[in-house]
Amino acid sequence: MRMSRAVTILLIVWVGAAALLGAGCRKHGASPGESLVRLIDADSDAQEVAVSVDGKQTWKGAKFGSGTGFAGVPPGDYQVQAVSDEGYSGLDYITCRPNVAYTVLILGGGPSAPPRMRIFADPPISSDEPNRVRLRFIDAAEGLEAADMLLNNVVAFAGEPYGSRSDELQVDAGDYDIKVNAAGRVQSLIGPIPLRCQPGRAYTIVASGPRTNVSVNVYDDSR
Repeated sequence: MRMSRAVTILLIVWVGAAALLGAGCRKHGASPGESLVRLIDADSDAQEVAVSVDGKQTWKGAKFGSGTGFAGVPPGDYQVQAVSDEGYSGLDYITCRPNVAYTVLILGGGPSAPPRMRIFADPPISSDEPNRVRLRFIDAAEGLEAADMLLNNVVAFAGEPYGSRSDELQVDAGDYDIKVNAAGRVQSLIGPIPLRCQPGRAYTIVASGPRTNVSVNVYDDSR
């Protein structure tokens, strides 16, 4: 069972706070020269997440497995803090550069421990192959030290360590079945799960939850 532990994620600006609050965060894309930021809650110890930007709440009541989508923010340096309602606090930093997208992944810290974060940066998605699909995989499943992800029973991502994100894989558009196994094992922890890949799109696939009850969520990387 998941513990009933809410998490508050605070995006606290330590350079340019006034500019960020004045401009606000746009939920759909960014203006030229802006950065993009999204949050993904993969902390299976938390039932809900609330998000604040420099003390101003912007995301309330989000459930485990949910994400904010990308929001445009001014480039600059940000302090990212994840605080549980038990008082445990995790801290990290982002330097947001122009025209770069950032994913902040919230991971469970375990009992009586602060939430942890991983921050991944991506340049703009290129469109040189509009009929292909770009996939990445993240192992965020607690207790799963490394994971394999299979597409149609073929290993697409092998031995991805916990808390890390795979390199990009390009595949043809179409329908696939996803399975997640412990690295090198045949028996699946979850799957098959259907995935429809639209031409020209990019997706991040996240395995999360405890190893005994793994879940898979797919996030559209459109910006």
